[in-house]
Amino acid sequence: MAMPAASLRGFTFREADDNDFPQIERLYASRGIRMGWSGWKYRGSPDGNARVMVAVDACNAIVGTMAYLPRRFSVPGGQLLTVWQVVDIFSSPKLREQRVFLGLLKYASELVVGPQFGLPNRNSRIYSRSPGWRVIGRYDVWLFPVKIGLLLANKPLAFFSPLFNAVSRIYAAGWLPGKARNIEMQTVEKFSRDYDLGPKHVYGVRSAAYLNWRYLDNPVSDYLAFEFFDGAEALGYCVFTKVGARGIISDFFATCSRRVCMRLFVAHCRRQGIAYISYSLTGPHLFSLGFVRAGRGGDCVGHSVPDGQWFIDACDTDTEPSGMDSKPC
Repeated sequence: MAMPAASLRGFTFREADDNDFPQIERLYASRGIRMGWSGWKYRGSPDGNARVMVAVDACNAIVGTMAYLPRRFSVPGGQLLTVWQVVDIFSSPKLREQRVFLGLLKYASELVVGPQFGLPNRNSRIYSRSPGWRVIGRYDVWLFPVKIGLLLANKPLAFFSPLFNAVSRIYAAGWLPGKARNIEMQTVEKFSRDYDLGPKHVYGVRSAAYLNWRYLDNPVSDYLAFEFFDGAEALGYCVFTKVGARGIISDFFATCSRRVCMRLFVAHCRRQGIAYISYSLTGPHLFSLGFVRAGRGGDCVGHSVPDGQWFIDACDTDTEPSGMDSKPC
């Protein structure tokens, strides 16, 4: 049974239903987001339906939102745990009132129970100071030079571009070994197999259904996905997007031969005219793959979550590669 709506200083707070989604999309229209995302995001995930809270004004217009996305995580020992991520905290550009946010937060806190996590942003920093929240990992940004001279195009130092490109190729060859055995990289039209990251980390379940929903059926961003094979054996996959001269990895996983798999991907990026690769995640370091940590993106926080080494990247969040403004976040 739905929780009764709550009121505060002229606003009513309630849980949205599917009929509210078109109005929610219109609320986000100022961000230039492709239409049709709400049903996919809130009702399409194999991990379950989202819980969406809305603030409604006296004219019955939706003026604010706060949503909770479910994500299934595997914890050491093999248990599965649903963890909620707070997303889409937004109010009308004409209405930037703290009471809308506080009203949504209070209403949602009485409706959604269970483990939660948040990425490093202003809202997560607010939550981290609340009782029960704690840091579960540092969300770092890693970079790998591919054809770095491309960044000098049409600039005074453009004549150095071939030199920087050559240095980038030498750098990749030094960190990543040449092609080994029968390992190949193939384009993915649809994922057909599940991937298990093993017992070491707390990680989001990588089922074929989830990977297809998160990336290949995504109406907001256009992704390219590759799988790595050693003969007939699947070793892993990589999902990325090209934004300008940057290749953004959203998800990378390989059971073995990780450096060979990464070299195949880097070679593809070089052919596509990508200057450098970026990958943001919390958990394993990427030094062994030749990546350089570009900066600390902040702390991921969790509430009522298990201990352990958490692995979180864009696969587990609603972050899109063109930046936090590319869609609700």
